[in-house]
Amino acid sequence: MIAQLTSAATHAEQVAAARALSRIAHPQAVVGVLDAIAGLPLDEPSARESVFARAAVRLNAPGAEQVLLARLKKSIAAQQSLAAEIESPGQMRSKENLPLLLGFAGQVNLSSDDRRQIASALGPLGDDRAVPVLTGWLRGNNYKLKESALAPLENLDSQMAARQARPLLQSEVYLPFKLRLARLLARHDLADGYALATEHLADVAHTAGATLVVAALDNSRTSNDPSAIVATWPDRRWHAASLTGLAAIGDARARKQLLNILSDHRHALAADAAMSAGRAADSELLLPLATLVRSRNKQIALASFTALHRFLSGVRWSPRCLAAADLGDGESHPPAADIPAEMRSVIAEAVALLVVDAYVEATVRHEASAVSRLLRGERYAGLLSDLADLAELEGTPLLAEVQAERRRSHGLDEQP
Repeated sequence: MIAQLTSAATHAEQVAAARALSRIAHPQAVVGVLDAIAGLPLDEPSARESVFARAAVRLNAPGAEQVLLARLKKSIAAQQSLAAEIESPGQMRSKENLPLLLGFAGQVNLSSDDRRQIASALGPLGDDRAVPVLTGWLRGNNYKLKESALAPLENLDSQMAARQARPLLQSEVYLPFKLRLARLLARHDLADGYALATEHLADVAHTAGATLVVAALDNSRTSNDPSAIVATWPDRRWHAASLTGLAAIGDARARKQLLNILSDHRHALAADAAMSAGRAADSELLLPLATLVRSRNKQIALASFTALHRFLSGVRWSPRCLAAADLGDGESHPPAADIPAEMRSVIAEAVALLVVDAYVEATVRHEASAVSRLLRGERYAGLLSDLADLAELEGTPLLAEVQAERRRSHGLDEQP
């Protein structure tokens, strides 16, 4: 296989050899992969180079970091694309990577793609020296770059990141980014985004983001203002939004109201209450969702699954905010561990029955699968096998996800 790394007739065979060797704990495998990386041309297609680099990361061998950093230096000097070179040292969280990236980030002729690659590598390094670069990119008009810069700034989640991002809250015009900045500030005792969050709490498209800002704030107004709204018997939209905000900060009266609503699937606020449960810190609010996921009302079923997905993904706790539920990276989040074993079992059983039910609508079934993946448990491997054997899933995105999950569980995925 070592010979196949460089002498195989096709690129596909070379790539297959690299993936296979990355799973063999043998000194010769390490030497072979690192030599192959060192010998790759600097203009090697990034997709193929990434496979070799991931193999080196997976081997986690002494010398891998130095080989990858040496290649990064050469690529910077030759002004080559940095996609593959940045990705793998970033996964290793190499501190030696930081000065190189920061120095390169200041070059005026740097492409937007390379800036995005650098931004994505800076967050995992967890170093405040990256903050000026990231906040500088947030001041521009390139929204793809701003998204790439905001995510690592949230990952840093430091006092310095919050202070330097503070002026951007006023200048940012894109509301989703504005709410994410407000939450970053709120996590560090800066309540500048309070008015913004409460203003958009009843804006359906932004309720989730606004709620997470409210949950991060430690301010008496976050209880008093929504309570006053509920007391005036507002319209359905504001009633639901205010209950959501109160539930997010653990208000006892709001919790009681939500439990009453969740016990009646015919209640006009059932779907809103289900969504609220996913952003609260109270796992007891999840138990009624085991019943609501089986509702024939698609809106209620989807809201219940979305709530479970967000709670289990830790969106309330994660610096990544709502993005934590979109990664699908199999990370273990503390909220999932906080669910009592008996409750976890009840929810897992209800969800599993819906995943394999051919009569369940496709989008609901997809969300059920995502929740099952987060819950896992003893029966999860069997559930994947059952899904893989279902003829009606042939050619569907759900089957593709099931097959990818089975490969990951057996260590066959290409990712390190």
